[in-house]
Amino acid sequence: MSDNQKKTTTSLSSFDSLKASLSGLAVGTLFGYALQRSKVFLPIVIQQQMQFTNFTMLKMFMTASLTSSLTITALNKAKLIKFEYLPVMWHRNLLGGLLMGAGIYVTGACPGTVLAQVGSGVTSAYYTLLGGLLGAVLYGYADPYVTKLMPASPPTVKPTLFQRLNTSMEKTTIPFALMAGAMLYGIESLIPWQADSNVSLSISAIQSLSTSVWSPYVAGVLIGLLQAPSYFLANNGLGCSSAYVTMSAKVCDAFNCGVSYFNKFANGVRSVYGPMLNIGIILGAYLSSQTSPVPDSQKLLSHSPLFHIGAGALLLFGARMANGCTSGHGLTGMAKMELGSIITVAALFGGGMLTAALTNL
Repeated sequence: MSDNQKKTTTSLSSFDSLKASLSGLAVGTLFGYALQRSKVFLPIVIQQQMQFTNFTMLKMFMTASLTSSLTITALNKAKLIKFEYLPVMWHRNLLGGLLMGAGIYVTGACPGTVLAQVGSGVTSAYYTLLGGLLGAVLYGYADPYVTKLMPASPPTVKPTLFQRLNTSMEKTTIPFALMAGAMLYGIESLIPWQADSNVSLSISAIQSLSTSVWSPYVAGVLIGLLQAPSYFLANNGLGCSSAYVTMSAKVCDAFNCGVSYFNKFANGVRSVYGPMLNIGIILGAYLSSQTSPVPDSQKLLSHSPLFHIGAGALLLFGARMANGCTSGHGLTGMAKMELGSIITVAALFGGGMLTAALTNL
């Protein structure tokens, strides 16, 4: 998850903690259900996207991104939420995105989809998740050196595209949504979603809601609309990777390891909402898998447990270096036209495609 809240060291009241817990669980459950139902979470689907042989992931991701952008634009226009924007970290966004993309391809997961895999019983996901927690710890120790070598841009550098252009948010987000929609139309004209999802061509996107496999467009719209309750209830956009740091921070506190990076993840609404969102994703995927089970072939380990632990560590190390993951940058940051998020998303797809090409020579 991107760092969309102010740092805080104050404790939450019991009511605020309960509200954050239930909100995160509810939003996460819907998020996880949609990921599992659309089959975008499957390792093979994610890896085939980087090989450009299956476009389910791209269709869901772009639909969720444009829906997120329009949702956030509406909230901003109505002045219902006061948004904060991440600083641009050109080098970290680029390098972290490349590392994350490599991790996404070799694991067949991102920080969010690995949770849906856990809920669905994909064996490799347990080791990838463990590696992700380890990667979050490793990055916590590395952060002072990374920050010194690759500092964020100064506050005088405007972090969003619309601020750079001295215009309103909607004058950049609406064209972005229209361009994304046009790209999706072109891709769909060439490769129908039903072909990638192995369902009958006669099933429409709306009709897929009554089947065991949802259209990636339906799932994408639902996930994008979840930005509204996420911001209303917790003042946070969708994202998953910072919760890995929160869990690492709690372990770190128990052992008094004194890693300053963990401090901003150990308190406040985010420290409750983020982990509960991730637990909700696991729960939602589990519920969906009861009527839409994972193919047995996807439950088998493709590599050793140690490989998946190492790759999971790479995945989360890259996500934290870039200051956010696929959902934090791709759904929330890019929806707000944050330049750092645009760089990170381009880099992670580039890193994934490059890794796919190199490993399939």
